[in-house]
Amino acid sequence: MAQGPHRFRTRTIDPGVRLQRRPLPGWPLLLMVLASVQACTVGTEGTPSTEGSANDTPGDKADNGTEEGLPKGIRWVRDAAEYRAASIQTYRLAALRLEQIVEEENYAPDTWGVSLDADETTLSNLQYEIESYEPNPTSFPAWVRRQEATAMPGVVAFTQKVHELGGYVAIVTNRSKSFCADTEDNLTKQGVPFDIVLCKTGSSQKESRWKMLEDGTTPDGLPPIELVMWIGDNIQDFPYVTQNIHSKPESDYGAFGERFFVIPNPMYGSWD
Repeated sequence: MAQGPHRFRTRTIDPGVRLQRRPLPGWPLLLMVLASVQACTVGTEGTPSTEGSANDTPGDKADNGTEEGLPKGIRWVRDAAEYRAASIQTYRLAALRLEQIVEEENYAPDTWGVSLDADETTLSNLQYEIESYEPNPTSFPAWVRRQEATAMPGVVAFTQKVHELGGYVAIVTNRSKSFCADTEDNLTKQGVPFDIVLCKTGSSQKESRWKMLEDGTTPDGLPPIELVMWIGDNIQDFPYVTQNIHSKPESDYGAFGERFFVIPNPMYGSWD
């Protein structure tokens, strides 16, 4: 397959750098996404974890249940139209930006790709979250084996767009390697196009797996690809970014809305 020059390496990304581009239609909507992220955390407790100790899969979350029933975060995901709208608009804005990137950089087909997290980014584990607060809670391994996670709102159209534009879809998840086959089957059942699923084999930090994609050393034998966009629900789904950015000025968030796109997750994460 044709391979283009690597113009945007993951190791050179500075989340504070604002890339020059044409104005993106619907930019005010992205501000609504960020507002939704802030609003949805009200009423939940949690202290941001240190780097490398992220609660980045459902089975890692802290027990923050209440006597009144489900935590507000789970109820917000289940009941709020705002949550569904936020996910859809994030993916729509990401697709618009991706079209611009491919056109502006003149990427050849099969030379580039995007990285998506799995849980609460590509697949929704809402039913598992609800069941985990029942008297006899479902274990996360049992949930994964059921392959009943549903596609996140907007993700199918986005991943289809990636393929339409000539890119690869890489699901980079901190689900353990033993969950990979069930995860792939679940994605297929939900109609989510993908080219590779890279599960955690050691560190929960994803930089080494992104490097494998760029170097062409993945187990599935994909050619070297340049990653041009990242989508996730956890701040650590983005290269070299941790919860420490929370105290930084807005200027340090320059890559967000450009190359990084966030799906709100009030249920668990490295913030918890």
